[in-house]
Amino acid sequence: IDYRGSRVLGIGDDVDFRHGLPAKNIYYARGVDEHVSFDINGKNGAVPLDLNMEIPNKYHNVFNIVTNYGTIEHVNNQYSVFKNIHDAATVGAVFIHGFPLMGNWPLHGRYYYCPCVLRDLCRRIGYKMVVTHVDHVFDPPKPDDKDVFAAWIKTSDRPFISEGEFANIKIYDS
Repeated sequence: IDYRGSRVLGIGDDVDFRHGLPAKNIYYARGVDEHVSFDINGKNGAVPLDLNMEIPNKYHNVFNIVTNYGTIEHVNNQYSVFKNIHDAATVGAVFIHGFPLMGNWPLHGRYYYCPCVLRDLCRRIGYKMVVTHVDHVFDPPKPDDKDVFAAWIKTSDRPFISEGEFANIKIYDS
């Protein structure tokens, strides 16, 4: 991805765990215009927002790259967190995700995902699914460390789906 000129939203306090540095530093080194992260903990420069609640309007329709590398599964209100990232993204925004695969990461978070659930989510919200891929997070692999990596694109400015329709998406709640 060419990050030059991008406005990046990171869901979570966005630390590059390989180097122990705030991801913000890495994104700015790659030429982004802006990097903002949302995390209730406020660490590493994150805006301290509760993603169970609606984000402020000043963050709507702002970001053309949205990343989630292991935070969404910890947010109790799945509808709210997915609506928030939808509202924050511009049309054409690229979403890059790492979700814990069902049957992996025991006791890690509340929610677990599989590729079919993510494809269903994209279909319902009208996004273009670019890729879903299941792989180990660590090299060398550890037992039960598989994630579903996914990338999708927001293709229109239509509002996010209703809570009732979202409830039909079968995200595994542990």
